[in-house]
Amino acid sequence: MKKALLFAVSICCMISALAQNVNNYTQKLDSVCYGSAVERLQYDERLNCTQIKYVYDDYGQEEVFSTHNFAYDNENRVVRDEYIEMTGVYNLYENTYNEQGLITQRIRTMKNYDELMGLYKYTYEYDNEGNLLMTKGFNMDENNEWIESYKNEYLYREDGLLVAMKHYLYYSSGDSWLYEVTDYYYNEEGLCVEKTTTRGEYEVISQTLYTYDDEGYLIKEIKLTPIDGLLIDTEMAEILYNPTRDIEFYTFYTNYNNTNGGLWEDMTTHFLDYDSAISTSNIAGILTYWDNTFLFLSKAFTPAHKVLRYETEDLDENHTTKTFHYSEITAVDENNEKRLCVWPNPVHETLHFDLEDLQQMEVFTLDGNLVLSSKGMNSLCVSGLAEGCYLLKVTKADGSFCFQRFVKE
Repeated sequence: MKKALLFAVSICCMISALAQNVNNYTQKLDSVCYGSAVERLQYDERLNCTQIKYVYDDYGQEEVFSTHNFAYDNENRVVRDEYIEMTGVYNLYENTYNEQGLITQRIRTMKNYDELMGLYKYTYEYDNEGNLLMTKGFNMDENNEWIESYKNEYLYREDGLLVAMKHYLYYSSGDSWLYEVTDYYYNEEGLCVEKTTTRGEYEVISQTLYTYDDEGYLIKEIKLTPIDGLLIDTEMAEILYNPTRDIEFYTFYTNYNNTNGGLWEDMTTHFLDYDSAISTSNIAGILTYWDNTFLFLSKAFTPAHKVLRYETEDLDENHTTKTFHYSEITAVDENNEKRLCVWPNPVHETLHFDLEDLQQMEVFTLDGNLVLSSKGMNSLCVSGLAEGCYLLKVTKADGSFCFQRFVKE
């Protein structure tokens, strides 16, 4: 079976907003340790992550560096996302959803201490199948009116794969112009093999090439950048997987200083260590780690197994380690009827499941956003979803519910 990697911004494994107790028991990700600093997580009774607090040791005294708070509605959707730093940085996101559970609006408030630094609005439009058709960005002017600053249009193939994203900016007069176009190209298996962004009619400003192994796992990504009128392969990343097909380590290379046929320079290597006996479907709170130097700005990786350690080492032999700590078992599911079977998995178009007396089906991203909802059927069309890992929640007529992870190809 092929395993899809989610196309999104930055490599990250975001905090799960939902309980994932589908495999007999549930644990919680309690903390992530960064040497003298640690992220501590808190949950509500539904196992939604409500707070991430980042603290560090200041000469024997714990100091809070930042606090990240989440609030949910009755459908376990994140409606308020608040980030506060001790330096005075403040960000607040407030989300609105439509009847299908798709996010239609986000309001972002930025402050430095009590001084308002910016107020922004983002809106989202979809077709009847739930495919994202357009996003728009707005700034608030001095008259407290929303002024549209950009918009993105999304185009799809008949099979639901994204083929182009058009990015428009606005003049001060209010007229828009096509600023950039990103085109996506796929092989016969539906895997993206090229992403090219152009500005104007012919000016290519970036190109990324993807290579996969025979089972559809991404193993190499090369980024090309225009230098002196030529596209030069300036950055590369290579991935190796362990026997359970989780990423074991990946290495980032650069060729910026050797554009005339020089050798790749090993810049940063990343190592991951797992407890392969425990699936992440047993974990409430999927780990969170970032690395902005990593080339995979268009990918996010969701591991299948419990991550114990994440290490990085760069060219100057600087070494960092993040360790992940989990609670004891916090819930046990002894009712086999709650074990949901879905097929095919990975799925391309239609997902089937084997429960009766269904009331509602909901599909969430791993950061808790509801992206699809339907009622009363034993199948669900997911062709409009982006590639990646999702969580299916099925509610029965008696009010009981169960979860199952699936991969959208």
